[in-house]
Amino acid sequence: MNIVEVLAIFLGIKAKRSENARLTFKEGLKTGVGIAFVYGISSCLFFIAELLVLGPKILAGHPGAEIQPIWQVVLGAFLGLFGGALLFGLLYSTIISFVFAVRQRR
Repeated sequence: MNIVEVLAIFLGIKAKRSENARLTFKEGLKTGVGIAFVYGISSCLFFIAELLVLGPKILAGHPGAEIQPIWQVVLGAFLGLFGGALLFGLLYSTIISFVFAVRQRR
């Protein structure tokens, strides 16, 4: 579990709720997915910086790194990092939005 992503989504949805006072599930979900998108981009930018400083040797343990060109290995790592951040961000946003959403009375 990615504590930083969960904490960012939690705090973002909580701030949105305190701003609106009536947070719907849909608004919370959109806020959380937006935060997950920014988190995914930020983590990819951090990975680029790490790759530039340490070089491609950090990807040596990646499956297929010895037979694939380095650009394919790096692209796969970026897609996995960004896609995972979005996928898990959607999951975390769903759970957190469900907790914070205002229930309609009938």
